[in-house]
Amino acid sequence: MGNAGMGNGEGARKTKLEEPDRKRRLLEMTAGMNEDQLRAVLDKLLGGEEALQAETGNGFGPEAFGAEKIENEASGVGVGDWNTFRRTLLEREPGLSAADALERVHIVPSDSAAAGLRQALQPEIESGRERVYALGDNLSYGPIRGLDSREGGGNEENGQYEESGKHEGGWIDRLGWLEETAGLGDAERRRGLDGDYRLLAELPERLSADTEIVIWAAGTAADQTALRLVLFLFRHFAGTVRIVDALDVYGRLQSLGRIGRKGITVTHLHSGEMMPDDLRAVWQAASGMTWEKAARLKEPGMLRDGKAVEAEDEGLISIALPGEERRRLEREWTALSVDGATLRTYRDGSVVAVPEDYYDGYLLETAAEVCGPGGEYRKAARVVGQAIGYSEEHLSDGFLNHRLNMLVYSGKLEFRGVPRLMRMYEVRPVR
Repeated sequence: MGNAGMGNGEGARKTKLEEPDRKRRLLEMTAGMNEDQLRAVLDKLLGGEEALQAETGNGFGPEAFGAEKIENEASGVGVGDWNTFRRTLLEREPGLSAADALERVHIVPSDSAAAGLRQALQPEIESGRERVYALGDNLSYGPIRGLDSREGGGNEENGQYEESGKHEGGWIDRLGWLEETAGLGDAERRRGLDGDYRLLAELPERLSADTEIVIWAAGTAADQTALRLVLFLFRHFAGTVRIVDALDVYGRLQSLGRIGRKGITVTHLHSGEMMPDDLRAVWQAASGMTWEKAARLKEPGMLRDGKAVEAEDEGLISIALPGEERRRLEREWTALSVDGATLRTYRDGSVVAVPEDYYDGYLLETAAEVCGPGGEYRKAARVVGQAIGYSEEHLSDGFLNHRLNMLVYSGKLEFRGVPRLMRMYEVRPVR
């Protein structure tokens, strides 16, 4: 075999990429693709020649992606045909066209909760009737201006930017803020969130009005802020939009003895803590509720008699929003997205902006407890973890670590290490 025909390197072509080049090329080829699109790629590749030919007109083999056309030796894939194939996926989201007759799309403001719900609804998802999409970004903190578009300036029709005379914000600005202040993580995480936002922005135009939208939003600042953003994105969607508060439904089912173990009360801070079986039970119980029935069930005493509740309704509290309520929540998003706040909490049914140092006192108290009477140095991760564990609210570790950094820089905590990521430093009260 030898090196016949290869010459001394003159005109030679690499047939195998070095590992760093391979990873870089793979990231370039899959940029902007979400989980479902990547699954479609694997389906085509594993499906062999017939499946791939149906998409690109080529077979599956050395020349499947037009390898004979490659001029750039740093590329290991036929650029022209790969881009053709990739474009078909980006332009045709699997299962989102009206022809696919999706019955229902679930939107979940948490990666962990979305993963659990996908397991819970696996039969419906595999049948092609339903899909679950996540927004894995905690919107209780950080800038949220212009999140309906990538670069900002997407809300001119509602007059959001009239007072400033310029376009600001966008989810790219938010991701930059998170990277700088809250330890967003690696580039892969940033690309994932970029993909989440891109999909949500495009989703309303891709769905038929016959598809029901279900937004899973519990009574937390993160969920309720995301709820208002999603409703704003779907403001022109003519179909039904439903809301499920998984924590509320679980609590009601538990009080009626229809879920969990007798004598044991379980409290969740967010839907991501719930097991798939519990999420399925919640969804089954929550079907068929109307806005009016939900309002009646919230009246004092209505839930003390489990038989009365079950006799009146098959479901508990999955609210099909009437138009006026949708408009109200859309307006709330408009107001929230221009107020400039970087921290939000949820009170009495509303998302409320609070000062960025709102939790600083709580963090200082927690640090004092963790460090003990002797004021020993303790890992920042331990302080943040205890603050989250003992809080009655769903708090973000990224934001609490950011505030712990600020307490260090302001001289309210002593430190050793590098006050950046939680694993990189320790803190103790000032002596």
